[in-house]
Amino acid sequence: LTAAHCVYGRDANIDLFTVVAGSVLLSQGGDVHEIAKITYHKKYIAAFKGYDVAILKLKTPITFDETKQPIALPKEDTMGGETVEVSGWGQTTPFGQIPDHLQKMMGISYESRICQKFLNQGPIKNNISRQNDITETMLCAFRKLGIGVCMGDSGGPLIVREPDGPVVVGVVSFGIPCGTGVPDVYARVYHFLDWIHKNTDNVLLNNSE
Repeated sequence: LTAAHCVYGRDANIDLFTVVAGSVLLSQGGDVHEIAKITYHKKYIAAFKGYDVAILKLKTPITFDETKQPIALPKEDTMGGETVEVSGWGQTTPFGQIPDHLQKMMGISYESRICQKFLNQGPIKNNISRQNDITETMLCAFRKLGIGVCMGDSGGPLIVREPDGPVVVGVVSFGIPCGTGVPDVYARVYHFLDWIHKNTDNVLLNNSE
């Protein structure tokens, strides 16, 4: 599960993509999987318009062990004020270097109404206009100054840690980089549950349903 804007229009160059599972380092470790098929939402036009989700079908299955496990899909929608966690290999500062080690941070989610207010008051930067509407396909999180996703984090998971294990509730979509005090915007996974099941042929593992 990733962001559509990471792969949109690149179906003909599918060999450019691989999935590496089982390592927190970019430079080494993990199992490399080639991509068999890219599926992005048919309503996707641009990240700012929503529907920013895609599914990568692998040529070979992932063998799960202590370094790699499936993650559950949400059974209910994500409300404002929930503790969330995002991870990725994006830049740690604007125009900075890509880290070798996987980064993560914790924060809280925001209701769409509150998120819209912060976006309207925020700076216009990187083609993100104050007129962008936060739709039902989007989820917002993080607004502490200096804390947020950055270039290279797109498509990464936003998770909630439940008693039964982590649940993926969002996919990094867009924001005003980086850590400007305006919430980052994610594809809202709960909104896409039917689409995800349809495009995975309902072959998800029991603990991922």
